[in-house]
Amino acid sequence: MTDYHRFSRRRFIGAAAITGGAVAVPLALSRAGGSSQQALLSADAGTGGSTIGDTTTSTAAPASDVTATDTVLVAIHLDGGNDGLNTIVPTADALYRSLRGEGVVDSDNIEKLDDTWGLASMPYLASRWDVDELAVVHGVGIRDGTLSHFEAVDMWNAADTGNTMYDGWGGRAVEAIAGEQADPLTGVCVGGFSQALMGRSWSPFTLPIDTELPWTSEFVEANPGLVAGLQSMLDGPYEGLAGEVVSSHLQLKDVGERIDAARPDGEGRGGSGRANTGEISRSLEVVADVVNADLGTRIFNVSHGGFDTHANQLASHPDLLTLLDDALSAFHDRLGENREKVVVMVWTEFGRRVAFNGSGTDHGAASVGLVLGSAVAGGHHGEAPDLAALDQAGNLPVTTDFRDYLTGVCSSALGVGPDVISPSATPLEVLT
Repeated sequence: MTDYHRFSRRRFIGAAAITGGAVAVPLALSRAGGSSQQALLSADAGTGGSTIGDTTTSTAAPASDVTATDTVLVAIHLDGGNDGLNTIVPTADALYRSLRGEGVVDSDNIEKLDDTWGLASMPYLASRWDVDELAVVHGVGIRDGTLSHFEAVDMWNAADTGNTMYDGWGGRAVEAIAGEQADPLTGVCVGGFSQALMGRSWSPFTLPIDTELPWTSEFVEANPGLVAGLQSMLDGPYEGLAGEVVSSHLQLKDVGERIDAARPDGEGRGGSGRANTGEISRSLEVVADVVNADLGTRIFNVSHGGFDTHANQLASHPDLLTLLDDALSAFHDRLGENREKVVVMVWTEFGRRVAFNGSGTDHGAASVGLVLGSAVAGGHHGEAPDLAALDQAGNLPVTTDFRDYLTGVCSSALGVGPDVISPSATPLEVLT
């Protein structure tokens, strides 16, 4: 039986490889009330440092058999609980305006999808709808679920409501794709670690967005002597763990060089390809560079925060959606031809209450899922919740179980059995 609380030698090596600095010291932490123990490994490499969150045993194993032609899944978490009702707007339903009151979306900010629905503040995604590359999944959520952010996110990451899974759906998928000795680059978290990519004997790389990616040419130039210093350690009396960690750093230099070479016209991070200064834009820029570098990554996890809109929603929510829309447009541009092999899945831990609280909306139940890509079966999926049949708390009832959504998208995109994602799910067919 796997010991999930053990910070193993392999786990140390696999995690240390991405920090880009000197050998780091692991620090195990646990979050009260969480479903798993977390560990952080950080190092200061002279560029402000970088940090990885890591949660289970990992490997520094040889690369998997993943090729550049395999479908790549990018999971985007709208952190805070996105208001699905003001994202996919029921423009033909008179109850929307009467129930939401002052909190309705301004008609000038709605992109018409059809005679019944409109998309708020996201013209680029609306253009993808027109060519059948955008799927809207209605009523997604956790039935009889929690309204705690932490608990709901844990359930989504595990694809489980019983708090019995010590790994994530993405970690299980990676192990099904490449085995327990998977290359840590098979799954990558950008900006912060996610339990969704935690495996039973495997952990993903976590790449920073606010510092230069480790081992790119800019990183090496900013840290003169680092390569020589690590090489001298190998040439000295270092053996065992220290030697393997140093070797991992030196091997990662090739990864950085490949990312460099894949950038548009050799530009550095923060160049002309960036849509805006939002975190989601920077995160997707990193994702595009790694995809274009053909490193064999199959799953990425990124987060777009700020969706806990209890107050000031009419100003903040459209801006958040616009940031996402602009970032996805720039992401596709940066991918070039590689966009054809990328599927983007957008999820959020829960929706918002239908009634406006005067300034925003409170935690609710159902929201919407968005799936983007050339392999997507564009159009509406699932059953839209009935505004005339709210639950006792005034929430939109869940009509699509979150596990059905996750399993339908992830098992198809990654080519793994539905049971790998969630044994209890009935997969919703969202991809062609």
